[in-house]
Amino acid sequence: MAIRKEFDKLTVVDNFMFSIVFRDKERCRRLLEIILDVRIADVNFPDYEKTMEESYDGKAIRLDVYVDDEEGTVYDIEMQATAKKDLPKRSRYYQGMIDRELLSKGQMYGKLKESFVIFICTFDPFGSEQYIYTFRNICGEVSGLELLDGETKIFVNTRGTKGNASEGLINFISYLNGNEPQDDFTKEVAESVLQAKKNEKWRREFMTWQESIDEAVEEAVEEAVQETIQKAIQEAISRLIKGGMSDEQIASYGYSEEEIEGAKEFLRVSVS
Repeated sequence: MAIRKEFDKLTVVDNFMFSIVFRDKERCRRLLEIILDVRIADVNFPDYEKTMEESYDGKAIRLDVYVDDEEGTVYDIEMQATAKKDLPKRSRYYQGMIDRELLSKGQMYGKLKESFVIFICTFDPFGSEQYIYTFRNICGEVSGLELLDGETKIFVNTRGTKGNASEGLINFISYLNGNEPQDDFTKEVAESVLQAKKNEKWRREFMTWQESIDEAVEEAVEEAVQETIQKAIQEAISRLIKGGMSDEQIASYGYSEEEIEGAKEFLRVSVS
């Protein structure tokens, strides 16, 4: 069973609360302006907290805030409160899924929109103390030559102390770190969190969301246990086969014909 967090104790750094607070178009637009330090006239939500399904194995990703602007640029904003070593590759996977979504079958690659995958991290993902880490594809041989494929990945570091950051971004980072809101934007975000906690609809939705996480964790644990058991059986039978036992002798220990054949296949593959 996954560890549950009470709804009343959620803050904006929790994914669920983050997605509620920034489903507001104007608030989301202002957040993007603060992070990117550019003017954004308007944003649209194609699908709140969009879920994308990978066709070949059904693996899904949930995008906390998925928006585009009047220029057609797509922004995926993710709150990341847990340090994970695979974060760069997660950003690559998210980008690939966004591209798959944007390109309908038969369209040319030139139809791909400009896109930003943005992770707001409550830890330093790269250890260089920068407020923001921005990544684009560049040439390894020619300095300054960009691929210009329209992809940008940004990691906001709430533990940052270096680099150029606007007053708005510094105030927002300070608020995410648990300090009191210092400007109109962070005060609005804080008030939005308080209002969300009074909303029974969000409370019920959070409970449903928690239950779905519990189920996913339980399924993953069960799958891991079964894999461990099957591996142990396979290794045990393999040792008996190597010891010269016949199938009948091995079966007398309670192993099925299918398990014995599986161990034989495993040995054949290992040898080859």
